[in-house]
Amino acid sequence: MKSRKGLWLVAALGLFLSGAALSQQNTNRTSSAQPFLGRWDLTLIAPDGEHPSWLEVSPDGDQVKAQMVGRWGNARPLPKVEIADGKLTFTSPKEEEGAKADMVFEGKLTGKSLRGTVNGPDGTTWSWTGVRAPALKRSGTPKWGKPKRLFNGKDLTGWKGLVADPIKRSAMNDATLAKHLLWLGAQGNLRTQTVKAFTEDEFRGIVGDLT
Repeated sequence: MKSRKGLWLVAALGLFLSGAALSQQNTNRTSSAQPFLGRWDLTLIAPDGEHPSWLEVSPDGDQVKAQMVGRWGNARPLPKVEIADGKLTFTSPKEEEGAKADMVFEGKLTGKSLRGTVNGPDGTTWSWTGVRAPALKRSGTPKWGKPKRLFNGKDLTGWKGLVADPIKRSAMNDATLAKHLLWLGAQGNLRTQTVKAFTEDEFRGIVGDLT
């Protein structure tokens, strides 16, 4: 009887020690992640210039999760984020980046900033930096001014396109405009649909010019 009681005590003690060890591991994991938690304004430094981006890392039980705004688009959850040995690693899917492979970001804290590298969609290694995003806490009720008219209701005076002059673009013929929109869509910037009916040979010619 005493032997059985002793076995129960040993088993209970083992479970207690295992639970304490797991609790300590979770505490250590949380404390190691703490410096990386929050919102970060990122700058991707590529051969063609600098690209603004944004990252938020937040706790998720004893793990962490993240969402990101890439070089374009809206905030989206990331499929993988890990903090280990003082290094932050997160992955942005290739489908979201217009790339042939997932973009894997690796970075470390340098003072109050993040610094790291990522495999760019052009096949080269890009560097990136991150600084804490402002808290944007509202200190009071905003006072709105008079609305400003952005469009004169007639033409595109005062506007310019990010890719090409919209006035010139509006003068493109159907085939040139379709080619232009297909190229933009291939970069992941927008989804397009044409109401112009092209013959099979015409469409093959348009697509062929893009490759």
